[in-house]
Amino acid sequence: MNDYMTALFDRFCGCPGIDETAEALRRKLSGQLGKEQRRLLLRLTDQQNAYCEQTAMDAFVSGFRLAMEIARELKENRDSL
Repeated sequence: MNDYMTALFDRFCGCPGIDETAEALRRKLSGQLGKEQRRLLLRLTDQQNAYCEQTAMDAFVSGFRLAMEIARELKENRDSL
């Protein structure tokens, strides 16, 4: 089911990724850091992106489940009439 939800999410909500301003700032900061600090910055950026993607996916799945529950209730109400 997770693969199906991921495919739906990508189709309807696809994350555009990091915006241009943030990427420019990251590049500027990266140019001023040493090798080890750049690695830490990259790890931090990766973790932030992973967290944002997971949060967006969780919100999408919750919304999808809510929509399915509403559809089920509407069908039950229609069938009982």
